[in-house]
Amino acid sequence: MKYFGSAFGGLAITAITYFIFIKGMKGSSFADIEVGGGETLQGWFNQNSGLVLLYGFIFWVVFIQLLKWLFNIKILKIVVLAGTFALAMAFAGNDLVNFIGVPLAGFNSFKAWAAAGATGADSFSMEMLAGKVGTPTYMLLIAGLIMIITLILSKKAKSVIATSLDLSRQEEGSERFGSSYGARMLVRGTSNFNKKLVKVLPNAVVNGIQSRFIPVSQDYQNEIDKPSFDKIRASVNLVVASILIAIGTSLKLPLSTTYVTFMVAMGTSLSDRAWDRESAVYRVSGVFAVIGGWFLTALIAFTVSGIIALLISVSGKFMIFVFVAVALFMVLRTHLLFKKRASKKIIDEEDTFEDEDAYEEIISKSSKQVIKAIVSTNQILSMGIDSFLKEDRNELKKVEESSRTFSQKAKKNKDKAYSIIQKLTEASVDTGHYYVQMLEHKREMAHAINYLVSPMIEHLENNHKPFNNEQNLELTNLAIQIDSFYNYTLHSVKEENFDELDNLIAIRDKILETLRQIEKNQIKRIKNREVNTRNSQLFFKLISELENLLLHTVNMVKSQRDFITFTRKTN
Repeated sequence: MKYFGSAFGGLAITAITYFIFIKGMKGSSFADIEVGGGETLQGWFNQNSGLVLLYGFIFWVVFIQLLKWLFNIKILKIVVLAGTFALAMAFAGNDLVNFIGVPLAGFNSFKAWAAAGATGADSFSMEMLAGKVGTPTYMLLIAGLIMIITLILSKKAKSVIATSLDLSRQEEGSERFGSSYGARMLVRGTSNFNKKLVKVLPNAVVNGIQSRFIPVSQDYQNEIDKPSFDKIRASVNLVVASILIAIGTSLKLPLSTTYVTFMVAMGTSLSDRAWDRESAVYRVSGVFAVIGGWFLTALIAFTVSGIIALLISVSGKFMIFVFVAVALFMVLRTHLLFKKRASKKIIDEEDTFEDEDAYEEIISKSSKQVIKAIVSTNQILSMGIDSFLKEDRNELKKVEESSRTFSQKAKKNKDKAYSIIQKLTEASVDTGHYYVQMLEHKREMAHAINYLVSPMIEHLENNHKPFNNEQNLELTNLAIQIDSFYNYTLHSVKEENFDELDNLIAIRDKILETLRQIEKNQIKRIKNREVNTRNSQLFFKLISELENLLLHTVNMVKSQRDFITFTRKTN
C-alpha cells in the first residue's frame, strides 16, 4: 500500500467510473444533453472513452496520493467509500428497474386503455408496451424512497446481510450453518490435493506463498462494531460486485444483485483463507444452502405462478382477490416471524460475552447463563414428567423442542469460551478454569435432560404400556421435590448467597436418597412381576439421568461461586 496504494485506488475508482457512468449512461435522462456541434454527452463519451479513462486514472492517483500526504487519509478508506457508492448505484440501476417495471407497465397500460375509451379488454391492443416505456422522474424518486425505507426497516434484509457476513468473516465464532455431506467431501478432497501439491512444490515456493497469508494485526477501538473482514477485502468485494452488476445491467442481462454480491464475498473469503480447516466445512455448507435455496426459489416461483395463473383463468376474477389476500397474509406473517426471531436473538444475546466487557459485566452475564440453565432445566423436567405421565404426546414434543434449544444454547456458550478465556487468564488462570468448569457442568446438564426426555418420547411413540399408579405417584412426588430444589438453587444464585450451599447439598442428597428408595421399589416390582422389561429400562434410565442432573447442577453452582470469587479477588 505504501508504494502502489494510490495506483490500486485510482484503478478501482476509474473502473467504477467507467462502468457506472459511461456504460450506465445509456437511456439515462442526461445522456441526450448536447455538448456542442449537435453531439450528445453520451456520444462524446463513446468517442473519447480512452482519453476519459486515462485522464481519470491520472487524476484519481494524484488526488488519492495528495489526500494521503496532506491529511494522512488511508487509501483503502477512500476506495471503500467509492465502492459503497458504486454498489449502491449498481443496485439502484438494477433493482430499482425490476421493482418499478411491472407496476409501471400496468399503470401505462391502464392510461392507454382509458385514453382509448375504456374498450373491452379482449379488443384492446397492448402494442404500446412493445417499445420503450418512459419512467417519470417522480416515480423513480418514490420507488427509491420506498426501497431505502424497506432496506432500513426490513428484518429479512438484515438477515440476508448477516448470513453473508457470517459466511465471509475472518474471525472465529459460532457458525450459522451445520455440516453437510457434500461440504465434507469437497473440503476433504481439496485438503488431500493440497497435501500432495505441497510435497511436489519446492519449499521456497511453499514458504513464499505462506508468507502472503500472515494476517495483519488490526487495532479496532470499538470491538462491538468490528468489521467482518479487513479493508483490502472490503475494497475488492465492493468494487468487483459493483462492476459486475453494472456490466450485467448495461448488457440487459437478468441477474440477481444479491447473488452477485454474495458470491463475490465468498470468492474473496476462499482466496484469502478466511475459510480455514476449523470453519471451511460449515462455510461451504452455508454456500451450498444459499445457492440451493436460490435455485429452489426459482423453481418454486415458476411452478406456483403457473398454478396461480391457471386457477385465475379457470375460476375467474374472484380468485384474484383471494390471492391478493393470501399475499398480504404471507407478507405480514413473514414480517412477524422475523420480528419474533429478532426479539429472541436479543434475549439470547443478553448473556453473551463480548471482548470489551468489564469483569463485573462478565460476572453478571455468567450469572445470567447459570440462572437460565436452572430455569430451563426445572421447566423441562416438570413439564416433561407431567406430560409423560398424562401420555400427552404433543406436549412432550414441545418439551423436546425446549430441551433441544437448551442444549444448543449450552453448546453455543461453550463454543465461545475460547475468546473469553483469553481475557480472563490475563488476570488469573483460576478464573478461566472455573468458568470452563461451569460451562462443562451446564453442558452435561443439557445432555442429561436430553437423555431423560428422548426415551420418554420413544416410549410414547411406540405406544408402550404406561407406568402403573405406584410409579406415577413416586415420580409426581419426586418432581415436587426437584422443583423445590431448583427454586432454592435459583434463589441462591440470584442473590449470590453461596453460604447456603451446604443446605443446597443437603437437599440434593435427600433427593438422591429418595431416588435410591424408588430404585429399590422398582426392583421389588420386578421380582413380583408387576412391571415388564421396557417399563424397567425406562424407569431406571430416568433415575440415572435425574441423579446425574442433580450432581451437575450443584457442581455448576460451585464453579460459579469460585469463578465469581476468584474474578473479584484478582481484580
